Amino acid sequence: MIDQINNILFWTCLFVLLWNAYFLLFNKGVPNLRSSKAIRAQVVEKFIDEAKILNKDSMIIYDIGCGYGHITRDMARALPQAIIIGIEINIISYTRAILTSKILGIKNTRYIRKNFHDVDLSDADGLYMFLLGSLMEQIRGKLEKDLKKGTLIISNKFQINGKWKPIKTLNINTLAPSQKTVYIYRK
Repeated sequence: MIDQINNILFWTCLFVLLWNAYFLLFNKGVPNLRSSKAIRAQVVEKFIDEAKILNKDSMIIYDIGCGYGHITRDMARALPQAIIIGIEINIISYTRAILTSKILGIKNTRYIRKNFHDVDLSDADGLYMFLLGSLMEQIRGKLEKDLKKGTLIISNKFQINGKWKPIKTLNINTLAPSQKTVYIYRK
């Protein structure tokens, strides 16, 4: 019996160590968390409203840290005239996002496998992100430098600190206990 318990503990610890190593090596320490369905619906609605305001034939919207591409596909379906670009550093998430979009026949998604610091965001009309609070500090300078005036920025859960003040804060009723607030900014 003790040998069985030791065996279970060994394999559990090994799994936890390998899981942590995976996130450190492939995700730069960032877990792959999907935005809740209720939040995705609100974000898509805000970008639809933005498309109407801009009255543009085509918008370019970035999803920083797109994971498996759930929200990129939601936006692409709702805004077929837009180009939705997901940025993802993790090879597994990146590959799954591309394959899922192809299988579903979604033509207006693009995926970039890079660190967001290395991607030029100057053509963005809109930007969505669900990043950890620690990354929000890092991205603030990039947004200030890269984004053009008027770009709509939506952040799930975490605020952009510094001089950035949200133009609107949405409290969303969702089943995900860690995702209740969305911050909307305009550069």
